[in-house]
Amino acid sequence: MSKQNKSTHSNATKAELASQVAQLESRLAKSEKPKKSLGRTFLTGFLVFMTSLLFCGSILAFWFQQTLFDTDTWVDKTSQILSSSSVQRDITIKTIDVVFEAVDVEQYANDLLPDKAKPLAGTIASSLKTFSTEEMQKLLATPKFQQFWKDANRQAHTALLKTISTASQKSQASATNEVIFIDRDQVILNVEPVLNNLKSSLASSGLGFVNNLNTSSLNLKIPVATVQNLPTILLIINTINRVAIWMPIAALCFAALAFWISRDRRKTLLQVSIFSSVLLVINLILISTGGYLFVSSLTAQVSDISTLSGQVIFSSLTQDFIVYNQTALSLMIIVALFAYICGNSTAASWVRSKTSGLIKSHVKNPTIAWVASNAVIIISTIVALNALLIALALLRNASITIASTIVAGIACIVLLAIKDTAIKK
Repeated sequence: MSKQNKSTHSNATKAELASQVAQLESRLAKSEKPKKSLGRTFLTGFLVFMTSLLFCGSILAFWFQQTLFDTDTWVDKTSQILSSSSVQRDITIKTIDVVFEAVDVEQYANDLLPDKAKPLAGTIASSLKTFSTEEMQKLLATPKFQQFWKDANRQAHTALLKTISTASQKSQASATNEVIFIDRDQVILNVEPVLNNLKSSLASSGLGFVNNLNTSSLNLKIPVATVQNLPTILLIINTINRVAIWMPIAALCFAALAFWISRDRRKTLLQVSIFSSVLLVINLILISTGGYLFVSSLTAQVSDISTLSGQVIFSSLTQDFIVYNQTALSLMIIVALFAYICGNSTAASWVRSKTSGLIKSHVKNPTIAWVASNAVIIISTIVALNALLIALALLRNASITIASTIVAGIACIVLLAIKDTAIKK
């Protein structure tokens, strides 16, 4: 046999052997691959669902706790509402209309005018109403009244908490004297304390007739919201508030169980982040839709409140909830991207290779080498600090929190690439 034939035969034998080895390795890999357990997969999926649900529920519970049960936040929110010129005007118009219905201002002007000027009493009364509206709106915007409003709402909040905690069918007896209280299915804005506080200032402006008013006999209560089965809803809200502290703990427990049972922890982390993101997007859509329905219902039920004021009320009460959801959504998206890039997909491998290529020439640098050896600790520290920022800042500044979360995610990806590059070296 010639050398050429021997070489060809040898190459063919090597090719056959290589093919047989590849087939054997493939069979071995398939035989060693763990079989999927339907029960385990279902349980992992259930734990992922509960983790995401409790995570989103924790945000809702935290918002309830801060907005309805924290006195400082409540005072801040109600002060924001009254600082709106639209709300000030609505309250002013309602109050002045009631006052002028209770007092015959035309007769009051007629008594003050000389005989020859008495025909002008009607015109003067109309001008007085316009003047009264302008003066009262100015007084509502003064720092002195704004402080009165804060103090009044701080006092009213105690009665509100009592009403929420008991969730009774009747409002508390003491609550009806406060600036805001709950009566059966209605949330009532009581303007009587407002008028009592402004009576002397209005009289000093030339509206002396207000001193003769018996404000307790006037209809100065505005139902700002009518909610069917409000006592039951308050009971549910109070229950959510009581379990609020346990919801994030329960979410962490379900997450730990999911990762413990799961065969692919990276995939489970990806599922948690994606499912949570979907729920958070649904939350934001519901808030947007709820705002339109709230304002439409409010203005239809209460003629004294304008559409703009309704928007101010809804926005003031829900703006923190929107920020909480937006920040959590940005965090979950970063986690999802991080979990995906750590995977074995073509796109993930491409991102890691490109990032590694950028830093490959710098791996021998002592600083880079130290970073690579301590990448896991640094990543854990970055994640912990970002979580601490979110927790302590209470998500008040959405742009800063979202930016810090994005920067933290990018930093973690770069650190992971440095670590992988150093290992390959």
